[in-house]
Amino acid sequence: MIRYSSGPSRGLDPLYIDDIYIDYTYAKIVDSNTVGADEDVFMAAPPVESKLVSIVAHGIVEDETRLLIGGFVIEGTEPVDVYIQALGEELVGLGGLEVTADEVLKDPRIRLVRSGNVVRENDDWESEIDAEELAAISWNWGFKAPETESKSAVVLANLTPGTYTVVVDGKGDEGVVLLEIYHLDEGW
Repeated sequence: MIRYSSGPSRGLDPLYIDDIYIDYTYAKIVDSNTVGADEDVFMAAPPVESKLVSIVAHGIVEDETRLLIGGFVIEGTEPVDVYIQALGEELVGLGGLEVTADEVLKDPRIRLVRSGNVVRENDDWESEIDAEELAAISWNWGFKAPETESKSAVVLANLTPGTYTVVVDGKGDEGVVLLEIYHLDEGW
């Protein structure tokens, strides 16, 4: 959820998305009929209701000492549908990362943690979701799903409001992994 704040002493209305500060874009408006020649008028776009729909991170996982960890907070009073995936083998040939088959994490595991307790865990995506359902979700939401027979991990859950941590490990293996967390706005 995006929180609004009355910005610094300038009296502007910046956005705060977690700890990321975003200032509005201002446009200079000059109208010779209403504004004096030496005056500037600046207008800010009004705040718009918006929400975060995905979080994506990649990193190197090494045995149990170097993990990929992401987190998110669900605000409000209603449960939210969330799709989480950790991709390994699918990264080979994926634009921008330039990793080889030897460099990727072959068998990632996801642990979803709340208040210190593992609430969901997945090792191989096929034990969490069937291929047709996964294809429909990835098509509807526009993300790359795990390949058939890959060892990538997936968690599909309806989560109550609270703070969650996603921990990705390689069960003793090491390599590059991509973690993606999606808020599925209208279910799956």
